[in-house]
This record gives sequence, C-alpha cells and structure tokens, in this order.
Amino acid sequence: MRHAWLNESHMNASSVLTGPWQRTLETLVSSARSRLTLCAPYVSERGVSVVRDARRGAPETNCAVLVLTDLSPLAWCAGATDPCAVASLGQTLSNVRTVHLSGLHAKVYAADGACAVVTSGNLTNGGLRANHECGLLVENAELAGRIEAEIAAYAALGAEVDRPTLDRLCELAVAARAAYKAQTASASRESSRRLRAVLRASSDTLVRARLAEGPIHTVFAKTIEYLLRRHGPLRAAAPDDPRDTPGPLR
Repeated sequence: MRHAWLNESHMNASSVLTGPWQRTLETLVSSARSRLTLCAPYVSERGVSVVRDARRGAPETNCAVLVLTDLSPLAWCAGATDPCAVASLGQTLSNVRTVHLSGLHAKVYAADGACAVVTSGNLTNGGLRANHECGLLVENAELAGRIEAEIAAYAALGAEVDRPTLDRLCELAVAARAAYKAQTASASRESSRRLRAVLRASSDTLVRARLAEGPIHTVFAKTIEYLLRRHGPLRAAAPDDPRDTPGPLR
C-alpha cells in the first residue's frame, strides 16, 4: 500500500497518516481476505458507505467482519452513532459480527493481521474527511497482528448484538432523536418524560444483549481472563488494617 501524499516514517514499516485518510481505509478494507476489523465508538452512514463501496471491489471471500462500537443511546441523540448504519453492514456483507462495548474510545481498523490503522478518526465523515485527524498505518505483520488481537480481546468484553436487536435499536434511535430534539426545543415535562422513557428502553435493550452472553459470572470470568492475559498473574492487595483480614467462618 503506497501513499505518496502521506508523511512517511519507515521505521517498523509504518506510515504517519495526516489529513483525510479515506483512501487508506478503502485500500485496507478491500485488501481483507479472511478478517476485517472495524473498531470505532462513532459510526455513521457516510463511514459505512465507504466500507461497503470498498468491499464491492474485493474478491468474493467469506471474510469475517468484526464491528466493535459503542451503541449507547446518548450517542444516537447527538448524531454521533447511527445504529441503522451499523445494521446496514450486515445487509450488504455476509459474515458480520457486531459487538457493543460501552466506554469504547479506540479507533482501529485491521485486515488479516497483516496491516492496521490506529487513528483518532471515527468511522464517520468527520473522522475520514473533514476533521484534523492523525494516525499510523502499520504494515508490519507482527505488530499489526498484536493490534488486531488486542481489539479482539476488547470485543470479548462486550455484548454481541444480533440482527433483531440491531433492528430494535434502529427503531429506538429514531424515537430517541425525535424525543431529544423535542426536549431541546421545549423543556416541558412531557418532552423530558418521553426522552427518559426512550433512553430507558434503549438501555434495557442493550442490557438484554449483555445478558445474552450468559450469567453475570460468565461476563465477570471474561473480564478476569482479559486482565490475566494482559498483565499476567496479579497479587491481591494486602489489607491496610489487620481487622480487614477475614477470620474463621462462624
């Protein structure tokens, strides 16, 4: 992947991405054969259309696509994330897995563990074209593979969102944006009540997606496994007060 218009750093086969980097993403997306990772807290229809168009030109393969994003309802109200755009990827690509992870901030795009982009840019028009973003294109397979594995580990902490749940979130997003607009225009009790109700319904839908992963101790076990993989064996902190030391069971 050559980019004459980039400021390049050849150390570790990496290039600094400055300015609009949509072309780089298009090349990365179209190059994926077995795995494509799209990790961004904000996803819009414009960003998704770039991915769809790039995949149309790719050879027919059963490429597994991971979409890791934050589907929290407040992001819908602000227009930062569009659940309908996320859902549309599954309509045009055959093997898409969507995962919701609250608090996600990483923006990472990777293909086949061979190349990766780590950037400040979300999968939106602003992130790809309009904003002042900065990132790094990594074409070192060892490093790109480690980056891809880290995002896969993040995804294991999230909640997988199936197609019916995504469809429900699309409906709620339309209602949430309308309620948010009404509440902003008029601080009436009724508009505030409607907004709270739709946000509550949206949060409940995401909680059900989380619980579909299994009992809460299963989710807790995934978190412990992630921490041990990342940090190795961890020591329990010594109690500050001897009285905090558990005594014999009575």
